[in-house]
Amino acid sequence: MNRKIEKQYIRKVRQSLPVYGCKERTYIKKLEEHLQDYCDEYPDVAEEDIVKEFGTPTSVVSDYFCEIDEDYLFRKLRIRNHVRISIFVITACIIILNIFCGYFYYKEYQATRNSNITKEETITVIKEER
Repeated sequence: MNRKIEKQYIRKVRQSLPVYGCKERTYIKKLEEHLQDYCDEYPDVAEEDIVKEFGTPTSVVSDYFCEIDEDYLFRKLRIRNHVRISIFVITACIIILNIFCGYFYYKEYQATRNSNITKEETITVIKEER
């Protein structure tokens, strides 16, 4: 039961992090170790006890960002923002390209549908000379 409570708490902390890089991974590992030691010391621990000891997940993240270098955080957030904008632009371009291709395929379909298809039969006669 303690493992489940530990994992839920760590998951909440991880979800509260706006960026997740090497430093955050290291911080989460240390937090997991401290949390595991606490749960080993108090086997019948509840989530409320963990919150009293370590704080809410958002307060843990807030404390982490108070300790971390601001330049690192802003660089990570800028990279994250660039990635989001890039994904948005690429997705928009793909959608516009699909609409453009769909329009031309539809025009070609209409032209083919409105054309008169005639059937011609060609007979070739080969005469042999003797």
